Amino acid sequence: MRIDGQRVNDTAPKGRDIAMVFQSYTLHPNMTVGENMAFPLKLAKMPKAEIDSKVREAAKVLELTEFLDRKPANLSGGQRQRVAMGRAIMRSPKAFLMDEPLSNLDAKLRVQMRTQVSRLQKQRGTTTVYVMHDQTEAMTLGDRVVVMRRGVVQRSATRRSCTTTRSTCSWLASSVLHR
Repeated sequence: MRIDGQRVNDTAPKGRDIAMVFQSYTLHPNMTVGENMAFPLKLAKMPKAEIDSKVREAAKVLELTEFLDRKPANLSGGQRQRVAMGRAIMRSPKAFLMDEPLSNLDAKLRVQMRTQVSRLQKQRGTTTVYVMHDQTEAMTLGDRVVVMRRGVVQRSATRRSCTTTRSTCSWLASSVLHR
């Protein structure tokens, strides 16, 4: 596998410069929203002023500014997910890996978060591998849709070819919906 042109198969995960967002938010309950978002930058020993600036910028993009002093327990599911995404984008990684980050949200919130994730991808321009089992999310968020079974690519197509030629991606519905 290559990230930014570099082969990373034998590189330790921490050296690959990938930020991950999981379906379980994995937030530190004893930290505020701001502290959770700042955590990876503190680990990287970044200057406090720069950390504060990046946290404020990400909070603004993710509509979390008013929640920076709250603990995760005092947030909705969508707000917690945005905090997890905020923590991931703090480092400006070479790639994102999102493992079903919207699966724990109700239908209305999923639609809202899909829009935010799509907007964030466009703003950042960072390659994002988005793992999901939902055809709508695949078609909303992906530029390229890949169906895998047991770690092997079964099919691959651009989103555009899937939306312009129904038969091109008829396999997508059955593959995604029936796993």
